[in-house]
Amino acid sequence: MAKVRKVKGKKLVLSIGDEGAILTLVDNGVMTNRLFVASPTATDFVSLIASAPEAPIAIYVDVVDQAYTQHTLPPVSKMNVKKLIERKLEKEYDPSDLKSAILLGREETLRRDWKYLFVSVRNIPPLSDWIESIVGLPNKFEGIFLLPVESMSFMEDLKVAMKDLTPNPSSWQILISHNRIGGFRQVIYRDNKILFTRIAQPIGGQTPDIVAGNIEQETLNTIEYIRRLGFEDKSGLDLYIIVADEVKKSLDINVHTSNPPVIITPAKAAEGLGIPSAAEAKDRFGDVLMATHFAVTKKHHLKFSTDTANTVSTLENLSSAVVYATAAISIGLVGYTLYNVKEFLSVNDDINIKEVRKISAQKKLNDAKKLFEDFDGNVEQIKEISKLHEDFNKDKDQIFDFFKLYASAEGYNISTKSFDAKIEKREDNPDKISADISMVLATDGTVKSNIAASLIETFIDLEKYFKTLFKGYEVTFSDRPSENTEIVNIPDEKATNLNFELPLKIEGPIVEETNKRGRAKKSRGRRR
Repeated sequence: MAKVRKVKGKKLVLSIGDEGAILTLVDNGVMTNRLFVASPTATDFVSLIASAPEAPIAIYVDVVDQAYTQHTLPPVSKMNVKKLIERKLEKEYDPSDLKSAILLGREETLRRDWKYLFVSVRNIPPLSDWIESIVGLPNKFEGIFLLPVESMSFMEDLKVAMKDLTPNPSSWQILISHNRIGGFRQVIYRDNKILFTRIAQPIGGQTPDIVAGNIEQETLNTIEYIRRLGFEDKSGLDLYIIVADEVKKSLDINVHTSNPPVIITPAKAAEGLGIPSAAEAKDRFGDVLMATHFAVTKKHHLKFSTDTANTVSTLENLSSAVVYATAAISIGLVGYTLYNVKEFLSVNDDINIKEVRKISAQKKLNDAKKLFEDFDGNVEQIKEISKLHEDFNKDKDQIFDFFKLYASAEGYNISTKSFDAKIEKREDNPDKISADISMVLATDGTVKSNIAASLIETFIDLEKYFKTLFKGYEVTFSDRPSENTEIVNIPDEKATNLNFELPLKIEGPIVEETNKRGRAKKSRGRRR
């Protein structure tokens, strides 16, 4: 049996094929619910999502429109080969395609050419329709993944689980899984890397004999094809087939393999993989088995996204930043902000999808109320925080770490009581900004005998942190306490609930200029 993984929390996996989709809910490594759905507006579909608003959701693609092509690239540096890949992807694929490349290795010749597998999937219906409906949900969107690519981890674990049936493992493997939403999904591996994949629908009916006959013919066709990829009978080949028990009884695989073909049911595979909840004895298809394995596997090989998904992710992060801006946000304003961000995303969606978002947004509202019951704020402060995010590090999440930091200075018994930020464009240079930030920090009454040392050490640590966090900007404290400062020279008995201000100024970004000798120098602009 493969080692059971320890995965905490809930996760939703939406497996999408040309014949529909299956939503799988996994809770702490156990598959607790699964649902076949024909459209994203189905009532039972949105109900299942609404039952787990805290569960992140991933899209697991098993559609026909996937392309896998091997390319040999010249032996340039790693940085330059990435540039070659980017140009090739841009030139040879449609802009709307989801596309990337997987490193297969390097040739063992003097040239040491790079070998890559270029992967793409057409972002067209039904896939695009599902993606559009999913990325706007309140659940965190984890990304888009391709079943054949991610099956590399599945195959590695399956080999371990079935090692007694394959005592002499080969470098070549073929995995065939009969899936409900796709058909016969075949994936070919060499040295634990995916080389090729193909999918086919049963021809002539769905009786066990007909399905078995289709699998036998497809297996022969695949073996003939991989001979073009360098396979020879002497290389050895292992064959793994996941089908219903009645199909297994009808199969007669007559091909040359290193080990007898491993033909197992979804339930038998689930048991061997250490995820018995992933399939029942009567299950005929492998979709839920593979989706559950994907959910409990931490290592993923290739993640895709879309412009819409990236925009939603930015809004989600902004919501998180607002949550961390504790003193600047009132109870009602937090709920209003979170609810309207979600409602903005759902304007053009079906009423059932809106209902899901409403349920999840309500939960977040309740959590926010509980978190901010001791604070108040105003709309202008929210605008300033939003602008701070917009102006600083637009393509990064560093600003959110900034909010987290001042929310609690752990180790010094100091917390944030209020926050004000004023951001404006520099008059002397519109491309630069200047931010004046004022935080009022407070002790919790436990800092007494070492209050002077604690406060000074805290200020020094915060200053170092901010300078690292806003690298590329000029960071200064307009006032920092010393041992002679009034706020640190307070008797122990009066130190309870002490408030003190931390003023911070951030300007930039700093740009690199060239001096007369051609050397780079830093330019900070004229201080106002």
